[in-house]
Amino acid sequence: REASRWLGTPYRYGGTERSGVDCSGFTWRLYRAVAGIALPRVAAQQALCGVAVPRTALRPGDLLFFGAPRRGIQHVGLSLGGDVFVHASVSRGVTYETLRTPYYASRFAGARRVTVQP
Repeated sequence: REASRWLGTPYRYGGTERSGVDCSGFTWRLYRAVAGIALPRVAAQQALCGVAVPRTALRPGDLLFFGAPRRGIQHVGLSLGGDVFVHASVSRGVTYETLRTPYYASRFAGARRVTVQP
């Protein structure tokens, strides 16, 4: 539900507010608001959190990472389960997407599940 409240928020590099947000700012805000988890602010650092999850086992809340060879992690989104995710797109702002889209399928670099330790 919290992610849907952000739909249409414009993309702004370095942004963390509803007036403008980037991809890692979006996941940073959602994890803080929904789970009280303080993720690192940058996508490449978020990719080091939690445990790896195979694409076939994605659950809502898993972090999805995208990149290109020799460039590392460049983008992060939030799984809604299955192949659907929500992210802050440079061209469309916060929007829904699918891992079946050729652009994202070819750049998928892995997923992580972040949980609170008791």
